[in-house]
Amino acid sequence: MLVLRVNFKGFTLIELMIVMAVTAMLISFVGPFAIKNYERVQIKEEQLALVNWVDAQSYRSFALGRKGVFNFSHNDVTFVLESKVDDTQPFSDEIQIQIPSYKKSFKYLAFQPQQLKVNAFGFLINSSIAIEVSGKVQTLTLFKEASEE
Repeated sequence: MLVLRVNFKGFTLIELMIVMAVTAMLISFVGPFAIKNYERVQIKEEQLALVNWVDAQSYRSFALGRKGVFNFSHNDVTFVLESKVDDTQPFSDEIQIQIPSYKKSFKYLAFQPQQLKVNAFGFLINSSIAIEVSGKVQTLTLFKEASEE
């Protein structure tokens, strides 16, 4: 009586190839949705970063007691504070010089050329801006709106 004992310790190459093919098909179905969700999250994160940055610069305007202007163009936002008029110069025309103070760039947000003014109390004169996200123009409403003073 002859008894053969065969111990299988592993998978065959065909079984491994089938598992890899099924995994690749599942990834090809799920991958585009995951990438789209990632981009959507990045866009929301940049919108929140913009709102927080505008709030911080508005506070800076309040803390310094100066009016300011946000300049939006392409993917950049620049905040400019008005400088104080130099009273030591006699017969000056009282021209207010604007000095760029802060700039922020974004990857997923694009802006149409526009300005947003901040009064000396840190309140925005107009609190909505037009942004372009994935080729679509949207309106983003910021907070702390006040009348022009």
